[in-house]
Amino acid sequence: MADSGGLVLQVCPGAEDDAGELSELAGWLRTELLALDVQAVDPLSVDAVPPGAKGVAAVAGWLSVQLSGEVLRAVLTKVADWVIRNDREVEVSYGGDTLRLTKAHGQQQEKIIDAWCSWHAAGS
Repeated sequence: MADSGGLVLQVCPGAEDDAGELSELAGWLRTELLALDVQAVDPLSVDAVPPGAKGVAAVAGWLSVQLSGEVLRAVLTKVADWVIRNDREVEVSYGGDTLRLTKAHGQQQEKIIDAWCSWHAAGS
């Protein structure tokens, strides 16, 4: 996915979440991400089901984000803000790496995002 300039995001399910709730949460996150300078933000297709996932319900809450330019940091910052406001966790996959964004303190989250972006900038 990284070769095409894309991220895969997963709104991590809570104990009581069903596929409908995860899809709704992902829709809210999608709306916020579309306000950024990204090419596209779409639900992950059934054809792109991650290894080990089973069926359509397995991709509920998953988004594919096609980046344009240098917006990785802006997307991660927006996702981190969304995580805090919605009391959720989101896994971000990019270039074979996965970053789990949680309700960490703002400065902690910023350091984590900075390090992850630096790692990927160095690898490009």
